[in-house]
Amino acid sequence: MSVDLKIDEVVNACGGSLITGGEATHITRFSVDSRDKEKIDCFVALKGRKFDGHNFIPEAIGKGAKVIVFQKGLLKIEPYNYQGIFFIEVNDSYQALYSLARYKRKKFQFPILGITGTTAKTTVKELCAQFLSLKYDCFKNYLNQNNLLGLSLNILNCDHQYEFGVFELGISQPGEMDLLLDILCPDHGLITNIGPGHLEFLYSERKVFEEKVRLFQRLPAGGFGFYSRDDKYLAEIDNWTLPLNFITFGLSPQNKYWANPVRIDMDGSEMVLWNGEKIRIPLLGVHNVINVLAAIACALEFSVPREAILETTIQIKPLPGRFKYYSFGKIHMIDDSYNSNPLSL
Repeated sequence: MSVDLKIDEVVNACGGSLITGGEATHITRFSVDSRDKEKIDCFVALKGRKFDGHNFIPEAIGKGAKVIVFQKGLLKIEPYNYQGIFFIEVNDSYQALYSLARYKRKKFQFPILGITGTTAKTTVKELCAQFLSLKYDCFKNYLNQNNLLGLSLNILNCDHQYEFGVFELGISQPGEMDLLLDILCPDHGLITNIGPGHLEFLYSERKVFEEKVRLFQRLPAGGFGFYSRDDKYLAEIDNWTLPLNFITFGLSPQNKYWANPVRIDMDGSEMVLWNGEKIRIPLLGVHNVINVLAAIACALEFSVPREAILETTIQIKPLPGRFKYYSFGKIHMIDDSYNSNPLSL
C-alpha cells in the first residue's frame, strides 16, 4: 500500500504557497542534498551557517526533482523559467520538513519502535531490525540518522506500508526528545543505557536520564518499554506506574532476559542465556552481549520465533568503527574509531 504524498498534501502539510506547478505527481523521495545519488522527487532547500540549499536548486532539478520547497526571501532563480516544476514557498524550510514528516507518519499503519540511550543506539537498532525482519517486513532508519533532520528524512523516504518500523532517537539538548517524539509518535520504546553524554547542554547524567525517559512517558497505553535493571538510573523505572508493558534485559538475573558471558575473545563472545542455552555471537565485548540481549528481548516479545533468532545471532556483523576486529598476519587491530562519549570507552 502506497504512502506516497500528492502535491496538494505537501503544500497543505508544510503550510506553503504553491507558486508554480506542473502535472499532478506523486512524491516518493525527499532530499535536502542536490548531490544525492538516488532519485529526487522533492528537494527541500535548507539554509545553514555555511551552506544554502537554494544555490543548488538547478542541480536538484537536473537530478529529477519535480517539486521544490524553498524559504521565503531566499530563492535565487525565477520559478517560471522551469516549466513543469512545482515551486512551494514556505516561511521556514526546516519547520516545513518536520511538518511534512509529522504528516506522513500519520499515514503509517504499522507499529514503530523508538530507540534511544547514551550509547549503542545504532547497534541495537540494527540488531532489532535484523531480528524483527525474520518475521516482519521491517523498516529501519539509515545508519545513525537520528536527529530532527535525519528522522524526518527517513520518515519521508519510507516507501510503503511496512509491518514494523525501527527508528533511533538522538538528542544533545533539553527538549529535543519531545520534538522527536512529536514527529515519530512511537508505539514502543527501548532505552539502551544512561551515561555522561552531551553534558555540554544536558549538564548531568540525571538530566540525561530525565530527557531520555520522555520516550517511555509519552508511549501510548499498552506499549512495550524495554530497559535494563542493571543501569542505576533506568532501574528507577521499576517504581513507575505507567500503563506500559515493561520488559527488562541485562547481565543480572533480576532482568527478564539475562545472560552470563562465559568467554570473550577476538573471535566473539559466548554467553549462557537465562534458560540455560549457550550461544556465541561474532561481536567483541560485554557491552555487545547486552546489546544483543536487548534485541533478543525485543524480538521475542514481538513473537519472532526463538529458533530463528538464535540461528541469526551467529550471522551478526559489527558496524564500521564500533569495536570491529581486524587481523593482518601478526598484526591485530580493533577499530573503535566512531565518534563516542565516555560511556562508550
